[in-house]
Amino acid sequence: MKPLKIVLLSFIAAIFAGCNAQQASQDHSVPEQPKVDVQTPDFRDYWYAGEAELSHYDLEQIRYGEVRDGDAMMIFVTEDFLTDEQVKLESPANGRDTETVLKLNFLKEFVTGIYEYKVMTSTFTPININQKPRSLKVSSSSQEWCGTTWSQLNLRGGQYHVEGHSYFEDEADYEDTVGAVWLEDEIWTKLRLSPKLLPEGEFDIIPASFGVRRAHSGWSVEKATATKKEWTGEGMPGENLVAYKIEYNNRNRNLTIIYEREAPYRVAGWIQKQKTDSGETLTATSVRTHSIKEPYWRQNSNADEGMRKKLGFE
Repeated sequence: MKPLKIVLLSFIAAIFAGCNAQQASQDHSVPEQPKVDVQTPDFRDYWYAGEAELSHYDLEQIRYGEVRDGDAMMIFVTEDFLTDEQVKLESPANGRDTETVLKLNFLKEFVTGIYEYKVMTSTFTPININQKPRSLKVSSSSQEWCGTTWSQLNLRGGQYHVEGHSYFEDEADYEDTVGAVWLEDEIWTKLRLSPKLLPEGEFDIIPASFGVRRAHSGWSVEKATATKKEWTGEGMPGENLVAYKIEYNNRNRNLTIIYEREAPYRVAGWIQKQKTDSGETLTATSVRTHSIKEPYWRQNSNADEGMRKKLGFE
C-alpha cells in the first residue's frame, strides 16, 4: 500500500503544479498605476457640482471598409455606485459597500448606406483610483437595422466576467472571463481623472466593446503600445493639447486621443486609423463642437428641448 500512497501523492502534486502553471500562463502585464491625488479642490468643484459634462462631436467612424459621418456624445458624471450589485445607488446604503465613480456614457450614431447604427457604451471607474485601480463595469449595446447586440463586463474576483447577447449565430448568448487588465473603454475615464494614470510603452489591453462586436473577434487580452506627446496638428479645439496614441500590435489599428493638458482634461477629439484587407489605411477624425455642464436628467420637459441647440442639435 505504501508505494500506491506515494503514487497518489505524486499525482495530486502534479495536478496542483499544472493548475499553478495554468494560472501563471493567464497572468498579464498590467502596468502599475502611479499614486495620484485625484480629488483636488478643483476636481471637487468641477465634478461634484451636481451637473454632468455634455460634449458633442462631429463623428467619423470606420465601418465596412469606409469612413462614415455621424454624431457622438460624451456624457461624464459622478455618481454613487454599489460595488457588489454594480448598479447606481438610489436608496439608503444601509451598510452596503459603495464607491463614487466617474461614469461615461459614450454614444455614437452613424449611417451605413441605407441603414443606421446607434451605439452606446457606459464605463464606471472608481474615483478612489489608488485603492480601486480597475474599472468596475462596462456595458455596451449596438442597435442597427439587422438587430441588437449587448455585452457587459463586471469586475469579479480579479477577473472580468463577460456576458453577451447577439443576433449573430456564432455569438448568440455567451459568458466568458478575461483578465483584469486595461480596458480601452476606460482610457477615457482614467484620462479625465488624471492623464498621469495612462500607461505608456507596451502593455496588455482589452479592445473597446464596440470594436470587439464589430470585428466578431471575441474577448481577449491583446498587446498594445502607447505614447504621449504634445499635439502639433490642426483642427482640434482648445489650447495646450496633448496626443495620447494607442497602437495595437496585431489589429492594424491605432487610436489617438487629443485632450487639454490642464484640468479637467477635456477631450478635444480623437483620430482612428485602420488598415483594410486591401492594404489601404483609413483615417477617421472626430472633433468636439459643443460642450456644456447641466443637470440634464431634470431637463426632460418639452420646454427643455430648446437646450439641445447648445449641443449643436437643431
